Amino acid sequence: MIPDVGQRFGPYEILGRLGSGGMGAVFRAWDGRLMREVGLKVLHDDNAMPGHKERFLREARAASALNHPNICTIFDIGEQDGEPYLVMELLEGETIKSRVAHGALPVEELVRYGQEIAMGLGAAHARGIIHRDIKPANIFLVDLPNGQRQAKILDFGLAKFDLASNSSHSRDLTSTGATVGTVAYMSPEQARGEQLDARSDLFSVGVVLYEMATRQVPFQGTTSALVFVQLLSQQPEPVRDWNDSIPKDLEKVIHKLLAKERKDRYQSATELYEALGKVGGKGGGGWFSKSAPATPPGVPLVRAADPVARAKRPFKKPDANYAPVHLEASREPFQPRSEVRSEVHDPDVIRPAKLSDGSRGSQASRPPYIPPPSPQPAPPSAPTPPPPTMRPVSGASTIRSASGMSTAGQPLAGSPKHEDPGSRGSSLRESGFQPRHVSYTEVDEEEEEDYDEPASDLPAGRLKRERRARRLRVLAVLLVLAIGGGFYYWSSHKSRFSPLLAPQDALLITTIQNKTGDETLNGALNAGLAIQLRQSPYLKIRGIEAYEAGLRLMGVDGSQSTDPTLPQKVALKLGAKAYLSGVVSGSGPYAISISVLDVASNQKIAGIDETAASREQISDAIGRISDTVRSDLGETGDSIQKSDVALRHEGTSSIDALHAVALAEAAKPYGRSADVLSYYQKAATLDPKFAEAQIGLAWALRDQYAEVAAADAARLAQDAVENASDRTKLLAQYTYEMNASGDYNRALAAVRQVLTALPSDAEALCDLSRVLRLQGHLADALDAAQKSIESDPYHPEAYLQAELAMLGTDRYEAALQMEQQAQRAGLVHTGTHLLASYLIGHGDDSVMQFQSNQGAALPLAEGAGYPVYLDSTGQMMLGREAWRAVAAKLDGVKGLSSGAAFLLSQAALNRGLAGDCDGALELARSASTRGEGMHGTFNSAMAEALCGDSVSAQKGADILAQMYPQSTAVTGFYLPDLNAAILLKAGDPAAALTALNAARAYDLVSLTPYLRGRARVDMHDTKVALVDFQIVLAHRGVAAMLMNDVYPLAQLGEARAFAQSGDAGNATTAYKKFVDLWPNGDVRIPAMAEAVRAAK
Repeated sequence: MIPDVGQRFGPYEILGRLGSGGMGAVFRAWDGRLMREVGLKVLHDDNAMPGHKERFLREARAASALNHPNICTIFDIGEQDGEPYLVMELLEGETIKSRVAHGALPVEELVRYGQEIAMGLGAAHARGIIHRDIKPANIFLVDLPNGQRQAKILDFGLAKFDLASNSSHSRDLTSTGATVGTVAYMSPEQARGEQLDARSDLFSVGVVLYEMATRQVPFQGTTSALVFVQLLSQQPEPVRDWNDSIPKDLEKVIHKLLAKERKDRYQSATELYEALGKVGGKGGGGWFSKSAPATPPGVPLVRAADPVARAKRPFKKPDANYAPVHLEASREPFQPRSEVRSEVHDPDVIRPAKLSDGSRGSQASRPPYIPPPSPQPAPPSAPTPPPPTMRPVSGASTIRSASGMSTAGQPLAGSPKHEDPGSRGSSLRESGFQPRHVSYTEVDEEEEEDYDEPASDLPAGRLKRERRARRLRVLAVLLVLAIGGGFYYWSSHKSRFSPLLAPQDALLITTIQNKTGDETLNGALNAGLAIQLRQSPYLKIRGIEAYEAGLRLMGVDGSQSTDPTLPQKVALKLGAKAYLSGVVSGSGPYAISISVLDVASNQKIAGIDETAASREQISDAIGRISDTVRSDLGETGDSIQKSDVALRHEGTSSIDALHAVALAEAAKPYGRSADVLSYYQKAATLDPKFAEAQIGLAWALRDQYAEVAAADAARLAQDAVENASDRTKLLAQYTYEMNASGDYNRALAAVRQVLTALPSDAEALCDLSRVLRLQGHLADALDAAQKSIESDPYHPEAYLQAELAMLGTDRYEAALQMEQQAQRAGLVHTGTHLLASYLIGHGDDSVMQFQSNQGAALPLAEGAGYPVYLDSTGQMMLGREAWRAVAAKLDGVKGLSSGAAFLLSQAALNRGLAGDCDGALELARSASTRGEGMHGTFNSAMAEALCGDSVSAQKGADILAQMYPQSTAVTGFYLPDLNAAILLKAGDPAAALTALNAARAYDLVSLTPYLRGRARVDMHDTKVALVDFQIVLAHRGVAAMLMNDVYPLAQLGEARAFAQSGDAGNATTAYKKFVDLWPNGDVRIPAMAEAVRAAK
């Protein structure tokens, strides 16, 4: 059962999907009892059989038996409609699998994570639990507050109890001897189906460490059988052959873990931990000079007092008198508390505290104390616990309370109880108590004598009553003064403490009626107010896009409606907390009346009336209205002053330009990209210094692949923000780096700076997703896009970025679901529908039906998905005509010629990869006549290089080097790939391979691994060539995301490698796979003709 967002599992509400494990899907969920987010795992539908259900439950039992900082904590387990679920801690970070995709790990990180994995496994092995599925995807690197990361072991779904080490657990989590787990990470004994022990997990750790160091697994093959052959009979290649920065001692550790015989490996996780420590500790401050963790592996830790109730909250520094307690594991069953009781009034709720003799206070429910092992040096990231500053009276376990009373009802040491000091000093001295010096209130000596020594002329009882009355009078006066002063301060500053809108509450800008007769004022005030109000760090503004999406959801034409309650209805539909509406009238002076109303009650929260003497002064009036709205909604004057930039600097003083931007924003939810582009062009023409218009124009041009024009707009945006807000300056810089310089690192830094100040800024989150995706960080890109949608569900671009990231991670169904989600939000959004439908296997018929129904009507470059699909299926002749048809649409629009050039260059590249050189060179020449941008230049040059036109290819490489010296793509992989392709055609594969080494970090988003495979085939190094081609074949969605044909051609490359190695069987199978990918492929294309012949 796959839950929907909002569905409840017991006390947990589903917030969204995170991913999948071996047995189930994992969702982000909200625990309303403890007010925290958790991870909730449910069983996959295809695993919902009795045996799988039992295994799923055993995973929970196995993992919940462990409480260790390097093992993912299980909080709870339950059932929903007969289906089990488990609740675990929510982890923020990435898996080692994702981390390795970005590059080999530095030695320091590899050693540290290796030790942490050993620690976690040591804890599991100490309880007789063997994981049996250690692999990079099951080890999570958790982001820590100090910027470091910590390894945690996930997914005990294949875990079993070791019969030899723990006889009390006699049942495997899978059938005895079954071959389970992931083939590439299995131990030899696991592959043979033999009885396993802890050393099998250590072998898998060796495979993981090998991959962390080299980005390769040591035993590879195109089928499970081939992997088993390698695993059982072949030795892995030396680690340093792949990565010579690895110390020799670390290489020895890894290879010892990979020994075929168990007796030749490390015999325990503790041994591995110590071996890695020796590697890290060599030479004082050598490879890894940090201290070892405090607790060595193999030492069982005590379970959490209540795993369900462990809320994730900021660490609270303990009272100075609280003595930290370190308990060891007990075999006594844990009894959770059924309710929360007052620690002051319930003497049973006590904490064990250290006594003066080093023992612990007695407590009936507490397990006996087990002496800890010899102390180990603490890790640098671990907080040092404060030393105990108080030792309680022998035999009394105490905890300080606010009242100064112990949990046993006795006064705490240091509390101001008035009694003869001498009467208790002796007993305290006998117990070894050293009093703390606590100062409360200074009193003069005479008063102190009156308090402490009974007067001779008054009875003791009366004296006590007098003292009590005196204290009560003083306290009453102080209380009255405190309440009065607090009330005065609150009433005079209440706007600082009682904002009317919480951070998650949205303010929707709706209609501002135009009664002036000047049509250019339609939407202009809305656009201006949205620009100004977004400067507030406290308000979540939903602007024109959201309002238009709401109208579309309701099926209402806002321009024709006369319903005065329509703004409130739309706000209700969109879930806003408040909405802004108003009216503008007159013709100079202009009267502007604005109201902010509560959506639920429709009561007015704020009302503002402003006038503008002339049309030119309306922008100043908008600024004053914005300031008043912010103030009336609870923002302080200091905050407003600090973040308020006049509209003429932040935006524009041109009402006509504001009107054009309003029209562009209104067109977005309807998918009218041509109108969006046209209106942004108009706004930028009316006021070239209007930064928001230039930024919007740059991205509208980028959507049409018009690289040259987008770069020009980005430069103008950068020039227009001299006096703008920091947010606008940074977004303009981001736009410039992405479209003009191509420096993704600087772009990333700029957008992260925005998010540091405004963590929920939907536009910045969307921008973050885009740059992360282009850098190959697809999981992070998807996360950022989802956060953008969460912050503003009516931002169309965020949905597109999410879908592209989902394609890149091969989540085709999710991409289609994301498109449906956009449509449910009122957005006309075709997104990646066509490609996702093809990749998911819906068949060519459904794709063709979509194209015939909607493709012809798609505006401008939105129809580019169809020729990408045709090329991906080998229909090169049809594809060429489709590329030309889409390019012709762009040729007909001013400023989009470089977009047409890009599309034709993409067509040229695909044909160059397939060997259709006549078509490739003709399309490349056609593209170059239109004026190509950075990406178009690379595509054409690569097509020319693959087809042997080295002169033209080198010319393109020179242009890239001269015009884009800061570009991440150009310097990172475009130039290395081009040089390699030229060298390959020149017959120098070794030199080509050398050129490609510089681009290895960009394997996921480039042609690098494909070209590397071709070079290795030319060098007859077919074994490694197969690995390179597999890198491409493991990421089919990335090729679709990048619009190129490298995926099917990598399949052809694999077939050629098998054929060259003499493996005729696998070669034939690989050729048939290629033919299956191109079922309607043109046999006139050399690649198709070769495959058809070989597959027979």
